[in-house]
Amino acid sequence: MRLVLSTFLSLGLAATAFAAELAAPQGRVLLTVAGDLPAGNTDPLKPEAVNVSGFLGIEYDKAVAFDDAMLSGLSQHEIAAKLLDTGREVTYSGPRLSDVLAAAGAEGKLASPTALDGYSAELSWDTIKQHEPILATHADGRPLEIGKLGPAMIVFPVIDDKEAYAEFSAMEVFATFYIGIE
Repeated sequence: MRLVLSTFLSLGLAATAFAAELAAPQGRVLLTVAGDLPAGNTDPLKPEAVNVSGFLGIEYDKAVAFDDAMLSGLSQHEIAAKLLDTGREVTYSGPRLSDVLAAAGAEGKLASPTALDGYSAELSWDTIKQHEPILATHADGRPLEIGKLGPAMIVFPVIDDKEAYAEFSAMEVFATFYIGIE
């Protein structure tokens, strides 16, 4: 019992220490992860903020902001998919969503990615770990553009189960700029 408890405590402290040591972004912020986090690397956001977050009623005390370099510094993965019923296969790349959340200190929690237009979905930690979606920042090697699918988007691997994949489609949030954590 003592060994199990000390293992959980050290894992929790490591995640907290990692999030606390995460440097403030130096470049253009692509994504903000906020909510139930042990620490942050950016200022709180109040509801009166004059930006997209304020317009959508997003506010937070603790958040981790990720710029291009921070997201690129995480292990990168690719998923080839035919999204948006275009019939054309595109190779999306970016870090695993689980790695982004772990870097923010949000491992094991419910994540709610939000798009620039306000669309949001809920992803349980079990779904994230079992299916390993990525936070795509590139399509066919080119950065996702704001105003199109960017700055980032949640992409699930293609699976044969059409019913389950239809559920994933609702969780593939395009133009993701914010992830709320509970």
